[in-house]
Amino acid sequence: MKVSHDQCIQFLEKIENSREFRASSASRRLLNYLVKESLAGREPKEYDIALDVYRKQKDFNPSQDSTVRVSVSNLRKKLNAYYHIEGAKDTLKILLPLGNYSVQFIEAGEETETSRKPFRFQPIAYIGLMAVLVLLTILFILPFEKKNRIAVPSEQPLWEGIAYGSSRPLNLSLGNDLFFLLDLKTKPDSIGHIYEEEMIVRKHYINTLEAFENFQNSYSDDRYQLKTITPYSFMPMISILGLPKLLNFLHPVTPSRLSSSIEIGAGDILESDILFLGSFRNLYGLSQVLQPGAVRYFQKYEGSGFTLQSGDSTLSFFVEGLPQAKYVDYCLLRKVTGPEGNTILLFIAVFEAAMKLAIEQMTEPENLQEISELFIQRYGVVPKNYDIVFSATGFERTPFHGEIVYFSEIADTALGIW
Repeated sequence: MKVSHDQCIQFLEKIENSREFRASSASRRLLNYLVKESLAGREPKEYDIALDVYRKQKDFNPSQDSTVRVSVSNLRKKLNAYYHIEGAKDTLKILLPLGNYSVQFIEAGEETETSRKPFRFQPIAYIGLMAVLVLLTILFILPFEKKNRIAVPSEQPLWEGIAYGSSRPLNLSLGNDLFFLLDLKTKPDSIGHIYEEEMIVRKHYINTLEAFENFQNSYSDDRYQLKTITPYSFMPMISILGLPKLLNFLHPVTPSRLSSSIEIGAGDILESDILFLGSFRNLYGLSQVLQPGAVRYFQKYEGSGFTLQSGDSTLSFFVEGLPQAKYVDYCLLRKVTGPEGNTILLFIAVFEAAMKLAIEQMTEPENLQEISELFIQRYGVVPKNYDIVFSATGFERTPFHGEIVYFSEIADTALGIW
């Protein structure tokens, strides 16, 4: 299609002012650059985009930095979304074909690979989806599977205080990662435009409100303005992977509250029983439960894991391999009596495979019986407070093989943490 320079600019400005692009200065800046480079007869290169749009240094290496590729992919999705809603009646479409960074202008109605409607992640919608999934599980999946359910026997003490034996409300807490907001200070870009850009940031060492406050007090980066913690939660897969199976197992016990872990306060620890699913990095107020045995989580470049004090020995559980390939993962299951005689049960995993395995082990009657017998052989009874460490060999989120590599009673004297 033969179009004039003015027509292209007209449609570009229409897109930039749309609801889809209005809140994303990064996408507007990238689209503006690509369109004007193409109109000038230049084919944009990844290196040029990195320097001109993202202000990368001259030693930018595309093989080590995927900023441009990821940003262009996101831009394609936003363009697709725009043409499915606001731009559905546009007579001219600005497209980014796969495989290069040159813009194409086509007549509306032409079939292209980029015309498929995309999926867009929205944090708030994600939280709503989580609530709907939990509700559907409670209303439909649980009744459907009721005839196949084996109820938790009253003599099964591993779940005492959570599945039975308590009149307190049950708080099901899902671990959520802590993200915060940064504002990019306004500066003219290479083509003279000034934009404001908000970024959502996650740092692996900021896992408590106190840590965020310390980071806030010491923050000195002139390029960005540090704002606040995001008002919405981000639930990692590790916190929700085994939720349907667990709720099915607990039925007819229904959690009276579903919360993100950052919401857990002193009142919850005092007044309710708590069942937590998540990782070490999103325990927040529940981290004090790790004090018996001096559990220490570590996250390094070469891997993650945790240590546990057992008598005079320090045991290390170090994740081997990468989740994208075959790896060995660990999950710590800790059950303790709370400050008011309530029960706190934590499923704390490093990655997803061990979490899935631990929930499977703790919801199958035969496995529960075997675990109980291990405690009985060592202590004569199943202790009220205990630690269990599950090891899982798996790939991504699927465990292939698992075993208990550590189990121990937590003595009452260790609960002086309260």
